[in-house]
Amino acid sequence: MLQIDGPPAPETLRRDQLARRERIVRTAARALANGDYDQVKVSDVARDSGVALGTLYRYFASKEHLQTAFTGPFDADHDAIFSTVNSVLDGSLRAWVMNRATIQDVYRHVDDAIRLIYEYSPN
Repeated sequence: MLQIDGPPAPETLRRDQLARRERIVRTAARALANGDYDQVKVSDVARDSGVALGTLYRYFASKEHLQTAFTGPFDADHDAIFSTVNSVLDGSLRAWVMNRATIQDVYRHVDDAIRLIYEYSPN
């Protein structure tokens, strides 16, 4: 039976492949910052990145996988953020915040953060 592996890990890519992958990620981030997630098409990201659709899928298995390429740093930091909040807040306020604030509440604003990053980015 043929086993199909997913896209290669970024650290296994050659320099030119990594540059192509990063160009795709930047293009997707701009597209998602300027539009609704459901409206952004992977084929448009490929076209605007200057690569064929098949090439994009060599690096990313899906639009969700592509999105995690630039939201991953936000995801990785959430534990550190909550740890800091937890150590700073007083007990009763901490209990109130932790009961009200969920990770979903925080990530509701990720799109806004991405828009700001790319709005003020030098590229």
